[in-house]
Amino acid sequence: MYLYKIDSTDVKNMPMDSSDEIDLKVFTPSLHGFFLKGEKIGIKTVCIRLLFQVMTLGKAQIYYVQSGNDIIHTSYVIPACAKFPFMDRNDLEIGPCYTYPAFRGKGIYPKVLSEICRRRGNDTSSFYMIVDETNLPSIKGIEKAGFVRCGSVHKSKFSKRYNLGC
Repeated sequence: MYLYKIDSTDVKNMPMDSSDEIDLKVFTPSLHGFFLKGEKIGIKTVCIRLLFQVMTLGKAQIYYVQSGNDIIHTSYVIPACAKFPFMDRNDLEIGPCYTYPAFRGKGIYPKVLSEICRRRGNDTSSFYMIVDETNLPSIKGIEKAGFVRCGSVHKSKFSKRYNLGC
C-alpha cells in the first residue's frame, strides 16, 4: 500500500479558484448516532465507525457531501492513534473515502480532500492517506489534491497497525 502526505504549509500555498468550492459538512459519529440521514450503509461500516471512535477516543470525524437527500461522498478524518504509529501527535489521516458510483469522475474526491486540508490545516502539521497501489482512480484524485507519495506501508497481521516499509 502507498503512503501519501501533504504538509499544512503546502496546503496554505495551494491556489484556490471558485470551481474548487464544495458544500462539505462534518459529522461526528457517537453512541447517539452512527448514520447520516440519507446514507445507505451496512453492518461492516457501522463496525468500522465504532472502531475508529474507540481508537481515537471519539475524535474521528466524517466529512461528507450531499446531493438533495442523498450522501454522495464520505471521507473519514482520523487523528494520530495506535493504528498509525508513524504519525506525529498533530497529524491527521484521511480515509477511508468513498464516492458513490453515480457521482464518480466529476472531480468531487480531490475537491473534498483539498477542502478538508484547508479547513484543518491550521491545527495539524501533516495529512496522510493510505491507498492500495492498484486503486488508480483514488491515486489520481489524491495526487490531484496535492498529496505526494512518500513511501509505502504494510499492515501487521497481529497488531493490525500500519508500519512503514515494504
